[in-house]
Amino acid sequence: MRVLVELFDRDAIKNVLGACAFTPEIVVFLCDTHDATFFKESAIYRLFKRRKMKTMPRFYYFDATDPDEIRMVLAAVVRDYPGCVFDFSGGSDLVLLLAGVGFAKGAMPGYYIDMAGGRLIDLRGCAGLAEAFRMPVFSAEDIFVMTGATIQGHGHFPQQEMDDGHEWDVLTVFEMVAESPRAWGSFVAWLQAFCAAGPAKALELEGPRLVRAGESPLHANTALLRRLHAAGMLESLEIGHGQVRLRFKSLWHRKCLLIEGIWLELFCYVAARRSGFFDDVRTSIVVDWDGVEGGNDNTKNEVDVFLLRGITPVFVSCKMSVPTALAMSEIKLLSVRFGGGMSRAVLLTAAALGDEHKAMKARAAELGITFLDRSACTLEQLGKALGAIAEGHRK
Repeated sequence: MRVLVELFDRDAIKNVLGACAFTPEIVVFLCDTHDATFFKESAIYRLFKRRKMKTMPRFYYFDATDPDEIRMVLAAVVRDYPGCVFDFSGGSDLVLLLAGVGFAKGAMPGYYIDMAGGRLIDLRGCAGLAEAFRMPVFSAEDIFVMTGATIQGHGHFPQQEMDDGHEWDVLTVFEMVAESPRAWGSFVAWLQAFCAAGPAKALELEGPRLVRAGESPLHANTALLRRLHAAGMLESLEIGHGQVRLRFKSLWHRKCLLIEGIWLELFCYVAARRSGFFDDVRTSIVVDWDGVEGGNDNTKNEVDVFLLRGITPVFVSCKMSVPTALAMSEIKLLSVRFGGGMSRAVLLTAAALGDEHKAMKARAAELGITFLDRSACTLEQLGKALGAIAEGHRK
């Protein structure tokens, strides 16, 4: 294929699937002058560069509500690029309709990509392409770059720090968290106040069993402290009548033990990784909407867990307590903005959702959000549930 013509679509992945599958010499994008909501030319250039593609993009702009202008642009493209192949997988309704009419009258080749089925449908002259077609493999970076955004680090720690030993620690600590999320929350509140009295990065600390956060007294949960010590999260532990002396295993362990909700995120990450179902698994990634590195005023969001199966991104928000309406809105916005029509939005909570939460679950279903509660928080069940969601079988 020398020249591919794309009818530009708001769903970013529809614009690049064909190019990434076939790497033509040129891709001609037909774009509406009035719709730049989800589009920047730089996003296409950055994606092609990331994937080391030599494909050159070309952009034709026109009024997508003017039939005469649409016909004129379509004629110009066919004239300028004889033998070009049309991709009918995207495009606004009127552009797609008029391009289809022109296609029916002309002789240029064309195809349609069935994204859900992972196949290319030959409309005319593309039987060879259909046979050779394989769905491109994308990374988390690719998914965000194609929408004009970029991943700018991690909210808690670099993902490279997660090794097999850390994964084992996650499973060990999460067992304690899942037994009683409320008790764990109280323990973290005490530990935060206990550590606040010492140096910021000290591994070894000594202080009172009873500390205060504001006017509230906080008592050390000695049972949890002993379990953490037995599990190796604390290298040493001495509990006296009124004092506690402890030493964290590492700065990573200190940081994680001071964040109440991080263990649910990490457990979800480990469950997804160990399921073997996903092509890419990330936790706590910071996304810059504008994709401009170094900007101080850019809009940024943190995604608790991001999963990718083929071209299906799964955005997971993790909440220790019952999620709020705001949490539902946020995860839905992120999944639509950066994942497009193939994306899935998930709310994972350590709380148990019963009949009293029917209205909230119904609202989530209306928004296309899948709820997973405490009942799904086992390694095998959570991995299977996330895999089923990526396949489109919402529960």
